[in-house]
Amino acid sequence: MLIKESKFRFSWYPRNKRYSLRRRASSLDFLPEAINNSKVIQQAQQQYAQQNGGTQANHNNKASSPFARTTSMSQRSPFRKKVSYQAEQADNSISGVRELRPKGLKRSKSGLDALFDAIERQEFSEVRRLITVHDVSLNELNGDSFTPLDVALMLNETDISNLLLHYGAKENPAFHEPKERTSHLESLMETAEENVNNYKTTLLNYTGDTKENERQLREWEWRLYFLRIMQNGFTNAEPPSQPPIISTAPLSSDSIVVTLNAPTSRENDTKEVITKYRVEWSKDENFNTMEGHELLEDKRHLCCTIPSLPKNTTLYVRAQSGNHKGFSMYGYPEPRSVSPSSWHELDNSLPRYHGVSDKLHHLVDDVLSVSRKQSDKSSDDGSDEDTPPCEAPPVRSPKTKNPSRKLVKSMSKYTNLIFNSAPKLLKKIKGRGIYLAALLYNTDQSKVLVTMDENLPVVECDDNHAKLFNQEFYWFSKTSCTWEDIQHMLYTSTKSHSSQSVHIRRKLLESALVLMNATGVNDLGPIHDKPFRDEHGSVLLLAVNCVKKISSSKTMTMKWIPVQKFLKKSTHSSNSDSVMVPERLIPCVQEQVCAHEGSRTKLPKGLYLGYLKLRTSMDTLSIIVPNAHTNVLPHVKIQDVPNVTKDQWQWLKSFNDINGLVSHTKESTQSESMFERRLKIAIRKLFNALNISTDVALSHRVYDQEVIELDSDVMFILIFPNEVCTPPNQSDNFSSSSAYSALPVQSFEMNNMMTYQPKLMSSYCRLSSILELENLSVQQAIRESICHDETRTLKNKQSRLSNYQQNVDDLWKVSRWIFDTLQSCQEKNLNVGVPLNTLFGVTSWCDVINNRLSLTSQASVNSIPCALSDRERDSESISSTETSNELPSPTSPSATATVTTPVSLKIYGTEEIGFQATKYTTVTVDDNTTALDIVLLAARQFLSEPESLNSEPIKELLSEKNLKNLALVVVAGSRERVLRDELHLLKLQNPWEKGTIYLRLKKEAIRATKWGLSTTV
Repeated sequence: MLIKESKFRFSWYPRNKRYSLRRRASSLDFLPEAINNSKVIQQAQQQYAQQNGGTQANHNNKASSPFARTTSMSQRSPFRKKVSYQAEQADNSISGVRELRPKGLKRSKSGLDALFDAIERQEFSEVRRLITVHDVSLNELNGDSFTPLDVALMLNETDISNLLLHYGAKENPAFHEPKERTSHLESLMETAEENVNNYKTTLLNYTGDTKENERQLREWEWRLYFLRIMQNGFTNAEPPSQPPIISTAPLSSDSIVVTLNAPTSRENDTKEVITKYRVEWSKDENFNTMEGHELLEDKRHLCCTIPSLPKNTTLYVRAQSGNHKGFSMYGYPEPRSVSPSSWHELDNSLPRYHGVSDKLHHLVDDVLSVSRKQSDKSSDDGSDEDTPPCEAPPVRSPKTKNPSRKLVKSMSKYTNLIFNSAPKLLKKIKGRGIYLAALLYNTDQSKVLVTMDENLPVVECDDNHAKLFNQEFYWFSKTSCTWEDIQHMLYTSTKSHSSQSVHIRRKLLESALVLMNATGVNDLGPIHDKPFRDEHGSVLLLAVNCVKKISSSKTMTMKWIPVQKFLKKSTHSSNSDSVMVPERLIPCVQEQVCAHEGSRTKLPKGLYLGYLKLRTSMDTLSIIVPNAHTNVLPHVKIQDVPNVTKDQWQWLKSFNDINGLVSHTKESTQSESMFERRLKIAIRKLFNALNISTDVALSHRVYDQEVIELDSDVMFILIFPNEVCTPPNQSDNFSSSSAYSALPVQSFEMNNMMTYQPKLMSSYCRLSSILELENLSVQQAIRESICHDETRTLKNKQSRLSNYQQNVDDLWKVSRWIFDTLQSCQEKNLNVGVPLNTLFGVTSWCDVINNRLSLTSQASVNSIPCALSDRERDSESISSTETSNELPSPTSPSATATVTTPVSLKIYGTEEIGFQATKYTTVTVDDNTTALDIVLLAARQFLSEPESLNSEPIKELLSEKNLKNLALVVVAGSRERVLRDELHLLKLQNPWEKGTIYLRLKKEAIRATKWGLSTTV
């Protein structure tokens, strides 16, 4: 029958009426607030009413929707499936959608489809769940060529957009300009409007079943409505109002790094989303000619490296904040220009590891290629008299697939499984011997691999051994760095039967192979730094590694169990009769796992200050390392940029020159002043962390021979005491500390270089372990030879081995920075290092603050007019510095004095330190004074009060050795803030700048922080 057009129009009803758009219950609250209001609805109604009289056209009622994602018709979210159908006549109305979608069109949403639906429904928690729980591609396009971030931005969903950006979401790169996005939206809307009009015309003229056409009409009407919402959100959006905060720094002698931070928000600013940044650089200060540009779209990594720059090039950099609507104004760094520079330019040196890794890799290829050739020759001759270095079993050429051979191989596999015994794993260790155990855990450290009786897999290597096991242990540790050549070394070791050292090494390799077969894991991981020993002479070696795929390690003799279940076995260890049992390792399983993870974890990118301290014993040289990171020295971070420039390094070395005092009367550059300030702050933080007294601290030196470059991202400046090595049977500051331990230098080098130079260390370990075993075998063969020709052949082979070994040793010696540093520090005649009392220009630690404050105060009094003019002229740079998270960067000490007027602050005491809350002392501070400085000054002044003179507890509490237990706290109203030691008090912002400052015990302040009474910033 013929249906009138007016009966298929929508009418809008209040939320409490029966017929309404519903979001699961019944509301339109899923729409953005800017759209869900009466004015916009009326405008939309008028637009639809004007378009109801569209052109007549026939449309196939079986046509399917060409759209694939949530703005399409076939993938609408559930709340759009239940829109009521209104058949009443009404002008200025929009037709509705009927109650339910046909069952044949229902489909479950998962992955990207569900993500688009959640964004449309504005469900923040659902979006977060889909991103974190499911592996969803955040940058995949839907059928309308929109990414999830595009849809969230055009819906004006700020929180969802920021969440997507946090996980690396990007806009569609096809929409570089706003006009491209606008034209694309208009094209989609034109198509939707045309289809709406076509289906309305079809319904008016069609006399058959109209069910499918009605459904298509409702789909297209919803699609048109949703596109209008996105168009309205895009039209009302604005580009970012502020540029980013920019900092530039030389990264090497031919590159610079540009670091961006989000602009600081102001009170009157609207909440805006920044999706990208554009960085441009030029040799022209006015940017008339551009040298290059880069678009940073991943907000997790806002760093831009400009490489391959000529020497002495000066670059100017600027950047913009951007979103889907456009870019902000340009922002500029301070200083405006930057030039590539590195400390290597001072002496024209090369990085320590330059080319070493490639040379070692070529040596590995040469040795193995010669080995293969000689192996083929030996197999053809039927003899192995002229065995080359690193000889390996002949490598068989690949053969064509043979079904019968595959069947025989399969049958052999199962017959071996039935008739051959499983690898012999020990449950208890008794008697004198060497044993090997494996601690294998999964990626989340929740499970460990154990035997069927829930013990660690342990095998016996040798039932007897000599007391001196260090050489074999160090060799086996190098072998465990790769486990790549274990079969080859087993083949080599079988040629020597008389050498005790070769015999022990062969037993170690065989035991490792047994463990590999038993556990199904080819990489057992590195051997623990020290062997476990007992009073009866048994030695247990422990290999620790993380198994990425648990399924690859399933065998008939092993199983995975939770760590907590495994730890319960420690309570049942009874075995007073046994000498050493695997159960003794159970209580320290988690400790060993954490130690392994810490030995392979890299530090974040930056420049660090490391503390060099060693210990000597009768047979071992050990180095002090933190237990949390056994691959680096005790350290604190100096700055995020790892590079040290030529000027900064020259400034540091000048303190150790004869004319150092003369050179430091000159005005320092801004880069030098910034470097000086950060270095001194790091020194104070390091000594506080290591609990080194102030008198001892001033006797230390800063190593000025080189910057230790672990890799291109992590570099160290070392500081060391006068006595670098502690003799045997003597204690030092680390003897009573549980956070630090002494690690053998060889183990430290392997941990350090396997983390930061893995390719170099792997090549060295392969060559060293193979050549060392070959050399021992050849030496034993020469002793046993009785024929002159045989002796001559073996000596030629030994000569070739020596040449290989010499090349390896030369390359390895260049890479061992720890021994070069130790040798230089112990050489008293070289006068290595900058003394801290010279660096700070004082004889006592407290004079560091007093001298600086008195100099600042005197200079400011003599130059107040100059300070006023400088402040007016540099107001913009000062304000930008205050809003930055970086430390301020004065141009020079004298310039700092002219622009800084000292301020007097009242520091109140507390009952925790023995004073009433009304008791205070006054200290004078400037822009350079940190919270740690004020703690020292306030403590000294409180000690002069009568209450302190008559109280021994107060004297002890405020003594210099206990200053690390104190902290500054600022109270503003009911809020409390614990100040970091390096924080500058004059940089506090509202409301903290108007708060009251108290001197408190740090543990009490931290306790308040845990209970939510204060915040630490």
